Amino acid sequence: MLKHLVVLAVLYQDKIVGGEDDNLESLVSVDFSFLEEISDICPTKLAKLVTGRDEDYFRQFCAEDFHPNSKKLRELTLRFSRLGDYVKACSIADNGLIKPIIEVVKVS
Repeated sequence: MLKHLVVLAVLYQDKIVGGEDDNLESLVSVDFSFLEEISDICPTKLAKLVTGRDEDYFRQFCAEDFHPNSKKLRELTLRFSRLGDYVKACSIADNGLIKPIIEVVKVS
């Protein structure tokens, strides 16, 4: 539970205090699955899990979805942006997670 609070604090610092977003509602929908998975699953399995999710997501795309004004492209951009935010927050919340995160990247 403490790690969840530290992740929220990092996201709050970046988004609200940093001026990226002034909407506290964005913190209500924080997905802690990455924190839980990087803490509980070996890097090789997690890399396969994340890659599988991405593959499933991309399978839903058609040529029109790559248009700059596409809703799916905006969702994809937001999805990867959030993942980057979560990776950063997890790394700051628990520097012991940096090594597993690096291992996931190597496997991917």
